[in-house]
Amino acid sequence: MSEYISKLALMDWLEMQQLGEIEEYELDRAGAYGTAYKEIDKGRFDITSDQGEVQLRPEVKWFAEQMETVLRADDHKGGWLHMDFGDLMQRLTEEVDELFELQGTEPANEFVIKEAADVANFAMMIADLVRRSSREGRAER
Repeated sequence: MSEYISKLALMDWLEMQQLGEIEEYELDRAGAYGTAYKEIDKGRFDITSDQGEVQLRPEVKWFAEQMETVLRADDHKGGWLHMDFGDLMQRLTEEVDELFELQGTEPANEFVIKEAADVANFAMMIADLVRRSSREGRAER
């Protein structure tokens, strides 16, 4: 069973089940929710630990660590807080092009991983800019 099922969706399903809004025959057809319900009964799935914190998949955690490694190696460049949306989009496009250039060249894995992390970092920077702009009540596009 995947431990990454949406805890909010699961809690909604459990509430419906407890209120009798789900017929008994639907429990077998509930797919992942039914499986998760059984796992909760076995103590293998803790829905009480979700206080807004997202549990990262091991693959996502590993890739985030790759992203951070690349960011730290580029700290001397001054970060992205001084860049605008257009600058970040241009850099993202350049990084995607660099990743595409590696296609079919049988590069060492570390080059592909680094370029993929570069792409992800610029996408993150764009999302961060939009998030910060939204908090400040202005869009910098």
